[in-house]
Amino acid sequence: MTVAGLQQAGLTAEQVQLLVLASGFDNGDEWRLAPFHLARACGAVRATVLGVQQMSCGGAAGIEHVVARMTADIALEHAVVVAGDSFAELPAEHWTSATGEGVALEDGAAAVVLSRVVPGRFHIRSVTSCGAPVVPLPAGLVAADAAPAVGDTVKQHLVHAWEMRRLISTVIRQALEDIGAEPDDPSIADVRLPRLGQPFLRAAVLPALPPPLRAKVSTAGQDTGHLGSGDLLADLATLHTEASAGPPGASVSLLLSLGTGMTASCVAVHDTGPLRPSPHS
Repeated sequence: MTVAGLQQAGLTAEQVQLLVLASGFDNGDEWRLAPFHLARACGAVRATVLGVQQMSCGGAAGIEHVVARMTADIALEHAVVVAGDSFAELPAEHWTSATGEGVALEDGAAAVVLSRVVPGRFHIRSVTSCGAPVVPLPAGLVAADAAPAVGDTVKQHLVHAWEMRRLISTVIRQALEDIGAEPDDPSIADVRLPRLGQPFLRAAVLPALPPPLRAKVSTAGQDTGHLGSGDLLADLATLHTEASAGPPGASVSLLLSLGTGMTASCVAVHDTGPLRPSPHS
């Protein structure tokens, strides 16, 4: 995944100066060393390595860290953010989400290359985040040998749905302010939601969006199930395989991420036009 992203960007692994690996779940005895293992395995042997844990907002947090670092340090030119989670050790119900309001967890990984100097199709216009750590979290969420906790965790978040809606409204409003747009601005092509299942999205996420943005919600990628920390990065990857998402002049996508605990993030990207033919054309 990481190597493929670098190849698409025309970079070598040794050019990577910062590698960030986001994960949300305990994936074995070596999980604390996983960022370093990844850097060595892909050849990013000159990179500063960082592990990020912010549950399902980890990918967004990785992008936020890189953007802040690049803003502060002009010598940082190339970075990679990777998100990967495996839910194999969780109880079997996580695949079907029998008690989780449609939230089915799926294994997955995604990577994004961020560069100050290499031209890319998407330019980051805004990264915003806010949190409200008010949801009680069962130990079973991160411990493989604990009782099933997926459904209970989702239900706890729905109990605090009003707080979740406040967070979503806040990051969307901040992103719109950053790009100088109103919710009905024709420059906004679409809104990408976290891959949390339609029942959960209808109950806790969609009501928080301004009405003009609800009409621009994209369902692309929603069939994968929730990829843990990888949702937002996977949405970026999906965008990269598509032709322009909206009508002429609509070039901004808002990518929303939600993390257990709770955290909400929004990344606004400007589509400068396809660098390669769309597979759908």
